[in-house]
Amino acid sequence: MGLKTALISFYNLDETSGNRADAHNGNTLTDYNTCLYGVGKKGYAAYMVSAQFELLYHVDSADFSFGDESWSITGWIYLGVNNTIQGLITKGVTSADTAEYGLYMNPSHLVFLMGKGGTTGLVYLIASTFGPLSTSIWYFVHFGYDAVSNKMRISVNNGAHDEVAHTWGCRDGAGNFCLGRFDDGYYADIYIDLVGLWRRHLTAPELTWLYNGGAGRQYSDFPSGGNTQGLCIF
Repeated sequence: MGLKTALISFYNLDETSGNRADAHNGNTLTDYNTCLYGVGKKGYAAYMVSAQFELLYHVDSADFSFGDESWSITGWIYLGVNNTIQGLITKGVTSADTAEYGLYMNPSHLVFLMGKGGTTGLVYLIASTFGPLSTSIWYFVHFGYDAVSNKMRISVNNGAHDEVAHTWGCRDGAGNFCLGRFDDGYYADIYIDLVGLWRRHLTAPELTWLYNGGAGRQYSDFPSGGNTQGLCIF
């Protein structure tokens, strides 16, 4: 198994304007209110300003919707402010009956929110092991759901995961997939780079490889096939 196995989309976010391409699939992100760019973890990064209501989004589709299954999302974030609620990588809104999943700041801690599939309610998981995030620093984030152990997990900079039991799977709703906002507001002041989504739970060796000692990985770094990086030998 390689990192392209069950990969949904990967965004290098190297564009300097306009829509952002999916390097793996056809899930182009639409630019809303002219997102800017800046120096990223690799190449360029998308830059959003909350006062300008900027975000990148994709309308609801099966590729971005999850049920009672394993999934993972990774990316690099660089905060402009850390003292307010900001939607970072999200799908759906924040209410108990429509939220799907989301990574957000509240206000200085990173939080993973997940809706309950088949019922009303939300489960929250704080990245408390890592602690508060500072501004003007790049962080590698991973969050997702392990359907085998029925746990939500979140980690920062390839550190220890925080986890919490979640037995309902993920709500599959009609919300947009967004970078830089929740669907019902909470915009972000942020640089964001190298965002990937998988329909499986990534392994510890895979996350270590993606983190790359703090240097990150672009899509072109991914092995073209097979287990050429020794990532998944168990």
